[in-house]
Amino acid sequence: MRVYAELYRQQTGDFPARSVLIFVGELDDDAQWTGAGMDPARYPGLSIRCTRTQDIQTAMLDFHTTVESIEEEMHRPYDSSGFPN
Repeated sequence: MRVYAELYRQQTGDFPARSVLIFVGELDDDAQWTGAGMDPARYPGLSIRCTRTQDIQTAMLDFHTTVESIEEEMHRPYDSSGFPN
């Protein structure tokens, strides 16, 4: 979520007020969620505030490292059975 917040900041100049990740259908039939009036504020661990520059820089570095690994893997030669040469 920190990566998305940083990308949002790069596009708009400001961080989003909060970042929330909810998997599709995850809370649809959750009795606690329904009982909380479907209010994200009642779930403090559900969102993050992006204010610590160091956390965002670390997340961006991790993101770029992952992308580089994926790109390297995409360019590796594979044999006909799908295994790396």
